[in-house]
Amino acid sequence: MNPKPSAELAPPMSFFAAALWTLGGSLFVSLLAGLVDSLRPGSVNDLVSLSACHALAYSVALLVILQMYARKSSGRELLGLTRPRPLDLLAALLVGAGSAPLLNALGDAWVAKLDTVDDATDLAILGHVAGGRFTLVLILGLVLPLVSEIFVRGAVYGGLRRGRTAGMCIVATAVFFGSTYSAALPMWLVLGLGLAWLREATGNVWASLVARVAFASVPLVPLFLGRSLDDDYVYPHWVWAASVAALVLGLLFIKWTSVRRDRVVVVAT
Repeated sequence: MNPKPSAELAPPMSFFAAALWTLGGSLFVSLLAGLVDSLRPGSVNDLVSLSACHALAYSVALLVILQMYARKSSGRELLGLTRPRPLDLLAALLVGAGSAPLLNALGDAWVAKLDTVDDATDLAILGHVAGGRFTLVLILGLVLPLVSEIFVRGAVYGGLRRGRTAGMCIVATAVFFGSTYSAALPMWLVLGLGLAWLREATGNVWASLVARVAFASVPLVPLFLGRSLDDDYVYPHWVWAASVAALVLGLLFIKWTSVRRDRVVVVAT
C-alpha cells in the first residue's frame, strides 16, 4: 500500500523516536510499578496493580504522542481507529488463535534453551496469587493486549507510517516491540511482524487488536479445563491441525481483501 496522503499534514515519527517511545513506555511501566510497590509493599506481585501501571503509563505516553503528531490531522487516523470490516476481524481472530500454539511452542523452546522465564509466564503465576480466574483472564486476555496494541500498532506504527513504505514500518515496530521482552524474543518478534502486517493490510488497528486478544486468550484455555497455568499443557494433534488451518485461512483472506482494496484505490485514482 502507498504512503498515506496525510503525511504532508502532520510530522512523521522518526525511527529513533519510535524506538524511544516503545522502549520508554516499557521503562515507564517498570518505574510506576516500583513507585507503587514502595508505597504499598507487595503490590509488585499484584496482577491488578501491574495492569493499572501498564494502562496509566501507556495512556500518558499516548496523550503526548497525540499532541506531538496529531495536531494537524485526525487522532483516529493516527491510531488506526477507522471502522473495520467484520470479515477482516473474523479473519484476524483466526490468525491470532491459529498462531498461538505455534508461536508459544517457539517461545517455550527459546526460553528452555536460555534456561530463563518468560515475562508472560511471570504474569500468569502472579495471577494465581493476586486474583481469581476471571481477573486473570480479563487482564491477560484483554486489558494488557488492548493497551499494548493501541500504543504500538496504533500510535507508534501510525506515526512511523506517514510518508514511508509499509515494509520498513512493519519490521521496525516488530523489532521495537520484541525488544521490550527479556525472554522468548523470537516469539514476540514474529508476533510483532504479524500484527503490524494486519494493521497495514486492513488499514486499522482493530484487526491487530482482535488477533492479539485471541493470541493471548488461547493459552488461558487450560484454566477452563481445570488445569493450572504452572503445569505444562500438551495440545492434542487435532488442535495443531486446526491451528494451522485457521492461521492459513485467516492470512489468505486478509491478503485477498487487501489486494482487492488496493485495486479499487488504483482504479479510483
